Amino acid sequence: MQFTTVTTLVAGLAKAHGERRLDEKLLALSKPKLLIVLELGYLPLEPDAAHLFFQLVRLAAATKPAPC
Repeated sequence: MQFTTVTTLVAGLAKAHGERRLDEKLLALSKPKLLIVLELGYLPLEPDAAHLFFQLVRLAAATKPAPC
């Protein structure tokens, strides 16, 4: 289980993208069984930030079985 804020999460993804290690960061963030993202929905995301966030959601959904 991992807790983070959406601001911290997106900043980390953007930094990893700039350093050309986004795939590595996405893979690491998709490992926990539960990732709790605080403040999601309260703060608007820029289009690029939203794209990075949903890359993580897509990867996590593809690598985990659907809940029953």
